[in-house]
Amino acid sequence: MIQFDVKIKPKYLFDFSFWHQYSGFYGIINVFITVAAIALLISGAGKGSVQTLVALIVLACLFSVIQPVWIFIKALMRYKITPLFHNPITYTFSREKIVSAQGDQTAEVTWDALIFIRETPMVIALYFNRTSAVLIPKKEIGDKVLDLKKLICELADPHVARRLKGVSKFIDTDLPVQDTKKTAFNGKEETYTEEAEVSAQEETAEAANDNEEAGE
Repeated sequence: MIQFDVKIKPKYLFDFSFWHQYSGFYGIINVFITVAAIALLISGAGKGSVQTLVALIVLACLFSVIQPVWIFIKALMRYKITPLFHNPITYTFSREKIVSAQGDQTAEVTWDALIFIRETPMVIALYFNRTSAVLIPKKEIGDKVLDLKKLICELADPHVARRLKGVSKFIDTDLPVQDTKKTAFNGKEETYTEEAEVSAQEETAEAANDNEEAGE
């Protein structure tokens, strides 16, 4: 069993949202447009027209400066308007289930409900549905990161667990990518929307409310 407390901070929301936007096919397109615009500027393509020059400068800055700044502003705003982000949450990962607790509210889920994982430099995002993710900040749990990855590899669907970084000694990372992702999301990784920034705190509160309503 692994237990730890985490607190979601603006930098974790930014990190998750940034890598959500800049990974995969969409990220490649962003980089391509930026590089192409910079190359045209260097070659002097905008010298003959002020409008062309301005357009190229905007394109060069759009995905390299403007969008990252906007992502950070959105993350900061989301943090400020979500009181649940300001309080720590306790996670307990056992062999039977995953339990989250915040104050007097608790929620639990079984391992077979874990359908996708995204790991960024700062967080491990665990998806239990299509549009929301539980964010585990790696810095917050310190040396328990490796233990958590090992437990996930042992108990979660191997096609899901293989998306973690540095787990080749725990799982066969050469498994074909078919899988739970395609089954759950019609084969489209892009369907993991930006709303997945909703962190564990909101998930815990919603689950607790659902349980209370069911009890009534």
